[in-house]
Amino acid sequence: MNPSPRSANPDYSPRLIGVCMAWAMFAFGFVGHAEPHVPSSGSEILERLNVNVSGKQARQVRELQQRTLADRDNPALACELARFWIQQSRLESNPRYLGRAQAAFSPWWTQPGPN
Repeated sequence: MNPSPRSANPDYSPRLIGVCMAWAMFAFGFVGHAEPHVPSSGSEILERLNVNVSGKQARQVRELQQRTLADRDNPALACELARFWIQQSRLESNPRYLGRAQAAFSPWWTQPGPN
């Protein structure tokens, strides 16, 4: 007579399963009660992005950033820098780079539009 496949496995009683489930709900039940972090000001840095550019392209973007900072009222430089960050966002599928593109336009961002 062959033993049934069920006899080869340990028999877990419903009571043991219930105790394990109760312990898991108790242990992991507190995870959902975390409070979100709310920045104290809009200038607080929440995360720094690593730019995945190297070599010649990294040098070019650093130079472009320096030129843009030196000449904050030059929209052509701001557009060139914003285009770079938009391209990075698309290449890496990372929308956080779009914040850098928006920052390139910060001198004009709060100005009223043309009438």
